[in-house]
Amino acid sequence: MLLKDKVVIVTGASAGIGLEIAKALVAQGARGAFTARSLPRLNDEVRVATAQGGSALAIQMDVTSDESV
Repeated sequence: MLLKDKVVIVTGASAGIGLEIAKALVAQGARGAFTARSLPRLNDEVRVATAQGGSALAIQMDVTSDESV
């Protein structure tokens, strides 16, 4: 697997296409950092991804804020 143990950071990972990309990358063996403005929803999605054997971390981040990034 090309993605095995690679670290990926996906912004907007609490919903929509960002979430689907993050889940797909983790399912392929990548170690994911899921980022989004909404931490509670993000934590839920990371729990789902890791329950299936993936490795992921939830990070609250707003890409429009330099301080947050």
